[in-house]
Amino acid sequence: MKRLGLAAILLIATPVGAQVGRSLSKSVAKVDLAAIAPVVQAVLNGEAVGGFRPWTGSDGSTGNVRLISGGAKAGAPCGHVRLTVIRNSVEHTGYKFRYCRAADGQWKTAG
Repeated sequence: MKRLGLAAILLIATPVGAQVGRSLSKSVAKVDLAAIAPVVQAVLNGEAVGGFRPWTGSDGSTGNVRLISGGAKAGAPCGHVRLTVIRNSVEHTGYKFRYCRAADGQWKTAG
């Protein structure tokens, strides 16, 4: 299975590449993209702080996206999410991303 740097991976689905660490890029495969991107949007739109939603990649990798601050339910224009990736029974966690709502209503990464 081909792996990409997470910057390249998430730029395809959502523009989060600027915030990505090297260890996360090793834990996220290209097949995870389709699973993670809509879950980030759903968490920011529908979860209260502390809420999370799982994702499953087509290769069997799993994980979750947890809202750690802000989001639509809090009435905030921005929010922070934490991504967890479980691949080959190894959990990679602690990857935090900041998103703000764009004029088109989608959540986009923000520095």
